[in-house]
Amino acid sequence: MKMKKIAVTGAKGCIGQRLVSLGTTPLSCDVTSREQVVESLDFAKPNVVIHCAAISSADECEKDYEKAISVNVYGTNIVCEEAERAGVKVVLLSTDQIFDGKEGEYREDDIPDPVHAYGHSKLGAEAVAQLYDAKILRISRCFDSQSRDISEYLLRLENNIEIEVPYCIYR
Repeated sequence: MKMKKIAVTGAKGCIGQRLVSLGTTPLSCDVTSREQVVESLDFAKPNVVIHCAAISSADECEKDYEKAISVNVYGTNIVCEEAERAGVKVVLLSTDQIFDGKEGEYREDDIPDPVHAYGHSKLGAEAVAQLYDAKILRISRCFDSQSRDISEYLLRLENNIEIEVPYCIYR
């Protein structure tokens, strides 16, 4: 049986770095550039792409919604379209932030109801991915001691400084 070659977009992000450390091939490309995506896929020749590239900061998405849509939705479209052209399967990394947070313990068939720009942009990415029969994996926020935002939170806690949480987060 032939071994599957797995590549990852967003290889410099928190999850992408972990996947690369486990042996996936990084696709070093701007996902909003069709030419770069094509070049990366043609060079790497993967069987599967785990699409992690995204604007994942809720605050950044609120501040620049057009950029969030460009990367999270349009970039997903380019990756899925070019992967299909190359005969490559796609797994989209998405988020539980496509839900409003009121119920919790969501299932894949629950009705999405995002309450902020990040959730809306990732729901758009999921809609695009479904058009290309991509698999969608929704995860909750991952924090580790190396993440910039968690480091800032820990520093604030150590110094008894109030932590600002985006208004749209209910947790």
